[in-house]
Amino acid sequence: MPRVERKPIISPPCRVASVGDLYKRFEAAKLACDKTPATEKGSVRANPKWERANDKAYDIAGEIVMAPARDVEEMLLKIRVVGFTIGVPHKRLDDLDHWQPGRTANGEEYDALVSLREDLKRLSAPIVCCLKTAA
Repeated sequence: MPRVERKPIISPPCRVASVGDLYKRFEAAKLACDKTPATEKGSVRANPKWERANDKAYDIAGEIVMAPARDVEEMLLKIRVVGFTIGVPHKRLDDLDHWQPGRTANGEEYDALVSLREDLKRLSAPIVCCLKTAA
């Protein structure tokens, strides 16, 4: 029987959403969660709509953490999202840029994240230098 040469099956490239795109979805999910009462009116039972909105925000946060960052700004967004996932108290998402490990969690992992965040902020800051021009 003659041998039939088969072409390899090549999957089309999988498009991975960018951290920035995922973060926009996360913001929308978090806003929906914030606008929904956590408990049902007149009850201590959890509101199912709030639970779904909260679950969606956490699911997207997980996607952000696993997505590859393309630049320093996306790396900083990932660290912000980690603050959300570990329960850092905040009123606005921007507040998550200022969490400190001693207040919410202990451990080298959190110290490392705070240190990395500061390194990334420093790297993304514009470099200002003064050059003397020849007179």
